[in-house]
Amino acid sequence: MMIIQLTTDELQNIINNSVKQALKEHQETVVGKTSNTEENDLLNVKETAKFLDLTIPTIYSKVSRGELPFKKLGKRLYFSKKELLESLNKKKTRTQEELEIEAEKYLSNL
Repeated sequence: MMIIQLTTDELQNIINNSVKQALKEHQETVVGKTSNTEENDLLNVKETAKFLDLTIPTIYSKVSRGELPFKKLGKRLYFSKKELLESLNKKKTRTQEELEIEAEKYLSNL
């Protein structure tokens, strides 16, 4: 066993450098996991139906009408959670007044 004597400044430098190195390694690991998480954010049709609380046929209907953003790989459909949430946030529910105005326009064109 070897005994080394260090001054307080030397010990603080060793600790500071060790902590900086550990933080740097941790940050690199977290950045790597973030990019993998985004890739793993893809859902299949069944997972999307569960995520949106819809049936699988409803998912296919919405895809065919262009109401849901999707990616197609081969014959399979995949959905990004992020894009689904953005799409849902863009959809605006019309007020009763807006619906009445739209109905009046439709009836006046008949």
